[in-house]
Amino acid sequence: MNKGQIKKALETGDFGASGQLIKTSAGYLLGFGTTVGNGLENWAPGAIFIDLDAAADAQININEGTAATASWEALTVSAG
Repeated sequence: MNKGQIKKALETGDFGASGQLIKTSAGYLLGFGTTVGNGLENWAPGAIFIDLDAAADAQININEGTAATASWEALTVSAG
């Protein structure tokens, strides 16, 4: 997204079907969409990706890889 698109998204609350948010020197910290991409670059270690069409217990993923090569693992949350 360019600055104009980001401004519009913040004003309207519409970020589209997928995106990367909060860019840092270590990579992006947050993303969302329908494909969790292993091996992709520019995701910070520990980044969170919300998979919008995943089955239950696979919607939230964390990058256990590096900024050079993401390795996403589904975050399991148990009630308790």
